[in-house]
Amino acid sequence: VTAELTGLFPENAGYVAWVSEAFGPCLGFVEGWCSWWSGAIDNAIYPGLFLQYLKQLSGASGEWLDDRSHVVIALLVVNVVLTFVNWRGLDVVAKTAMMLGLLAVSPFFAMTVLAIPHLDLARLSGRNAQPDWRLLLNTLMWNLNCESQCIRLW
Repeated sequence: VTAELTGLFPENAGYVAWVSEAFGPCLGFVEGWCSWWSGAIDNAIYPGLFLQYLKQLSGASGEWLDDRSHVVIALLVVNVVLTFVNWRGLDVVAKTAMMLGLLAVSPFFAMTVLAIPHLDLARLSGRNAQPDWRLLLNTLMWNLNCESQCIRLW
């Protein structure tokens, strides 16, 4: 859907253009404002999560992250580095995002490769399995949460 709407509206407004076209400029503005706040709050979480992961991975050597002043310094360093990347331009941001995305997905690829010897092919047929409808519906509700929020709004 996103790809089709992007092709239909060849401009840089994204969701704002789509919502403005469908519901008018007032709700387009509301969509832009809500997306901006969501992005600002959501993006502010990532440096702190990164430091928590770093602390877990470093084990006993991560005790330096228990000191509040060290955490503030580390957060400032992460933010300065990311700001510098953004300042360098869109090309650098794209390459950095690609590299970080591959880095983030690499454990999943590694775990998939490690799981192949333990794969039970008989379970893939699904002949004897009863579907867990509750799990399926909960998963669908979770994955479609954004759309259901919009539907409830209207």
